[in-house]
Amino acid sequence: MNKECENISLYFYGEMEPARAADFEKHLHTCPHCQKDLDFLRQMQGALLPPAAPQSAVQAVLEHKAAGWWRRMWRPALVTGFAAVMAVVFFASGPHMQNMNAQEADLLAYVSVEADAEYNSFASEFEAFEEAF
Repeated sequence: MNKECENISLYFYGEMEPARAADFEKHLHTCPHCQKDLDFLRQMQGALLPPAAPQSAVQAVLEHKAAGWWRRMWRPALVTGFAAVMAVVFFASGPHMQNMNAQEADLLAYVSVEADAEYNSFASEFEAFEEAF
């Protein structure tokens, strides 16, 4: 090991001037210590790099991003709009709930159950989508 061996990090990270890097490569061919250090640095770099994402996941994300925002947002917007309509119906009919007949109460309960089912369906599909990525 000599003074030239101290430059292994500069060489590895490409921070040497081209002429100096060429001289270091000549040294590298004759120095087993530098060869060992360079191999170690390469292994560490490979171990620290994050694994590549599966191509299918990358493709799905790219396709999802390629779709217009209106395509990605229609279902949440639909659910939100439906919930808003239900809120208006509920609050508008609130004072009249005592005067509501059984048929109207059953209809309101049915619509409420359907809204819950739609929301739960959306929530489970969204959760599955998030788990996929």
